[in-house]
Amino acid sequence: MKKFKKIFLYINIIFSIIFTIFISYYDFKNTQDYSFINKEVIEKNSIIMIKVDNQKEFLENIKNYDHIFIAEFSPSDEVFLKVKNSLTDEFLKKIKYVHYIKPEELDKYSNDIVVRRFIRAFEERKIQYFYIPDHEKKASLVENIEKYLGEPAYYKDIEQSYSGEYLKYISNILISANLLIYMPIFFMLYFVSLLFFYNWSFTIAGLFLSYIIFFKISNKNVFKIVLYSIIFGILIYASGFDFNFIFKLNTIRGVKIVLLGLPFFIFIKYLYSKKFDKFYKSDIIILIIGLLGVFLYLIRSNNWGFVLDIERQIRDFLDQYLIARPRTKELISYFFFFTKPFDTYFGKLIWILGKSILPVSIINTFLHFHTPIYLGILRTVNAFLIALIILVFIIMIKKLIYFRGKS
Repeated sequence: MKKFKKIFLYINIIFSIIFTIFISYYDFKNTQDYSFINKEVIEKNSIIMIKVDNQKEFLENIKNYDHIFIAEFSPSDEVFLKVKNSLTDEFLKKIKYVHYIKPEELDKYSNDIVVRRFIRAFEERKIQYFYIPDHEKKASLVENIEKYLGEPAYYKDIEQSYSGEYLKYISNILISANLLIYMPIFFMLYFVSLLFFYNWSFTIAGLFLSYIIFFKISNKNVFKIVLYSIIFGILIYASGFDFNFIFKLNTIRGVKIVLLGLPFFIFIKYLYSKKFDKFYKSDIIILIIGLLGVFLYLIRSNNWGFVLDIERQIRDFLDQYLIARPRTKELISYFFFFTKPFDTYFGKLIWILGKSILPVSIINTFLHFHTPIYLGILRTVNAFLIALIILVFIIMIKKLIYFRGKS
């Protein structure tokens, strides 16, 4: 059985490489052309929706116009999010996302920050249409965006490339096989989700595979966790390689469950299996810090999580020089792999929970189907390398202090 599992691991690796090359080809094609939507086009064609705040108005606009452009993170986007899974392909084909910035944001942020925002929308979310309102900064912003992305195309000439329906079926078979080999009950539940709860199936696969990585095949080894998380993440991404998913016209359900499922299971399992006698002062302190960490983890895992201006600047810096910015969750999680836990009841629990964040964060990265797959891989690798560099630096400092103490 061990030999068979090893052979199947190689099969997973081979197919994940093939999937990555195939999907990256289309990611590349879909991040070549972009277009500016100007005020004249809007007035002439009535094709952009920025302020639509109810479903009835939204559906009426879809019927009336041949082109519907939805501004990201606008009221119309919030309405679209509620109805997109119930719309037919005929309606969905009319809809394209446009990245829009409010005039007050142009007053608040520097040109560099605004330009990086548009570039990220294009490169990380495949948003191929830009709208900049009339403002004294507009000409400068357009010029800087064109310097980076090249000459824009006419909005009707933008093409969205997609092919490869069979990719979904192959990846579903591989995911099912992995679940069947390691946890047959997971396979049965995943199969049911594919039949009756398709938009939940990707989250369910991520939840089950993160459990298998952490408890069945990694032995808590950080290298194995990263490797298997990337492989399984690619398989999940390939299972959702569909036109509507990769252009944000459809959405998967329960993405945050992947981030919370494994830590929650570990928490319950630990409390049930470990005998607890009494509180110590150190346990109380660790528990308070742990609860604060859980609160921040939940806040930062939601779309409404806060981001400080200084953090935004750091993110922009990392995006610019690393191409794909590492996820903060993963960098923090490596801390628990490279250090020893406090020898207390809650100390050990916090360290186990901290380690469990790594596989769920990596897999969650690949659940964003509108993000090019190579960015997900690069984001994960960057986090690992940065954590490794920090570890080597700490070890060198410790040895330097040790040798100085000897001398």
